[in-house]
Amino acid sequence: MIRENPFQEVSLVRVPRVVPAYLTLEESRTLIEAVKIPMLRAFYLFLSQTGARLGEGIGLQWDCVDMQRKVVSITQSKTGMTRVIPISDSLLACLYGLPRRSGYVFSKEDGSPYHKTFVQHHFKRVAKSMGLDSRLHPHSLRHSFASNLVKKNVSIFTVSQLLGHSSIQTSMIVAHLQTSELHEVVNTLV
Repeated sequence: MIRENPFQEVSLVRVPRVVPAYLTLEESRTLIEAVKIPMLRAFYLFLSQTGARLGEGIGLQWDCVDMQRKVVSITQSKTGMTRVIPISDSLLACLYGLPRRSGYVFSKEDGSPYHKTFVQHHFKRVAKSMGLDSRLHPHSLRHSFASNLVKKNVSIFTVSQLLGHSSIQTSMIVAHLQTSELHEVVNTLV
């Protein structure tokens, strides 16, 4: 048995924190409108207005959508906990207009769910065609959801609840602000 850790004197490598790519509300709208496949347009709208993860959206079943209460129930794969996300009136109208081909809310013509890789490549192609940040991917819609809520003065606690984070620290990484927003805040002191 080893009595002490042979690596105790080794310093950990510092990993620089990279600000995730995200879209403004206007950029999100423009990108979603540029999507030619109606089902994927609805899917991206869903991600941008709920902050759901890509896998949560792909696997979403109709029985998890309560149109009367205007909520979606998502069981998190990591914790097994269910979070209930309110949906906007515009997203509700979009969901009402979707065909019910199978149990999946966002499905291909044959009723099967989209594959994660296909959605990622499609999203990147649309973003690239619009000249947007090359780091954007579908998960960026989750970052955008959080960041745009924070910009609208929604508390980080509320954002954390909507995202299903167990700690506010995780939400703070996602809900970053650009320097321009921070300038507005410090200028309120003048």
